Amino acid sequence: MDINWSISADRINTKNLEVGKVYEFNRTECPVFAYDVPITITDEMGLIIGEGIIINEDNTNQSLGSIKIISVKKSK
Repeated sequence: MDINWSISADRINTKNLEVGKVYEFNRTECPVFAYDVPITITDEMGLIIGEGIIINEDNTNQSLGSIKIISVKKSK
């Protein structure tokens, strides 16, 4: 069973995604507890603006997760 995770860019506090950059998100709003999981990033209208992967950062705050951006869709 494939599960497609997505998160809104405002949940990772950015409007401009950068490939290779790591953004933190609040796990209570997107409860993904697996690592190396692909996740799409959407804008406020739900359009896909990029893709990332959930990575294992050494966060002491367990309510935070980390997403590393692997691709960004160019806006037209």
